Amino acid sequence: KILERLKKLGINTSGWVPTGETSFHSVLKNLPLKNKLLFVHNTFTSQDDLDGLSLKKGFDPQNLFFCFCPKANLYIENRLPDILLFRDKGMKITVGTDSLASNNSLSVLEELKTIYLHFPTIPFDELLTWATINGAEFFGWEKELGSFEKGKRPGVNWIKNLDFSSGKRNQVKVHLTAKSNIVKII
Repeated sequence: KILERLKKLGINTSGWVPTGETSFHSVLKNLPLKNKLLFVHNTFTSQDDLDGLSLKKGFDPQNLFFCFCPKANLYIENRLPDILLFRDKGMKITVGTDSLASNNSLSVLEELKTIYLHFPTIPFDELLTWATINGAEFFGWEKELGSFEKGKRPGVNWIKNLDFSSGKRNQVKVHLTAKSNIVKII
């Protein structure tokens, strides 16, 4: 459909040759694998795409990050990526908002709530990792931001209206709710 649209717009596509691979691998082979890479949205990235990563020469899985913007995904395509697939494959996940062109807010908490609504088995602490240290690591800010450690200067937000329930052996489980909201502390 994209090729048809380009032709209708009068754009010369005669030099374009299909790779015979998925868009993920077609793009990946043209990117410097030694650099940090951030793939955003990922609604069509498949298990075969992720399985094929280990075959890429020079690929360092520590340099590959996948950013999910679930509210934008639902607005644009009315679907979400298979977030559990990325999680099960041990991929580094971050969370973004896309932009106000495809979202009604720029709140990472609202993105987390959307993920949790559709994938309630993902633990709250893991969602927080995606929203904090993983993003800081992608941008190279992990020495200053993303977690509470000596020498760091992260901002501090209080997430109010969480649901706390007891799990096995009286372990407390934390759950986001529709009413969860943020109060900026620092």
